[in-house]
Amino acid sequence: MPAPNPDHLLDQASRLIARAGGGAPRQTDLRRAISNAYYALFHAIAIAASDDLAGSTHRNTPRYSLVYRSIDHRSLRDVCDQALKAKLSAKYSAYAPKGGFDANLRAMASVLRRW
Repeated sequence: MPAPNPDHLLDQASRLIARAGGGAPRQTDLRRAISNAYYALFHAIAIAASDDLAGSTHRNTPRYSLVYRSIDHRSLRDVCDQALKAKLSAKYSAYAPKGGFDANLRAMASVLRRW
């Protein structure tokens, strides 16, 4: 099964909050839109990591699927927690960029961590 397209999830989120007749969106639509935005970000990260580790040309292979499916919400949250720390734990420090995580990655980790 192919990975969900993050852009499709964001498009759906936009449609959920854009009321045809105007006015404020319903709370259920807002919650679903927020959930879609989270899943769009999660799947975009999983796709990028899988492309890097397994290769984007291998998206329809069991190897790619194994890498993609090995990324779960808890492990991503743990990585985000680490990216926001001034000093990484020994488990992650060997894999961090030499200058540390840049502001964009830290901002993404902060947003993702809130969900």
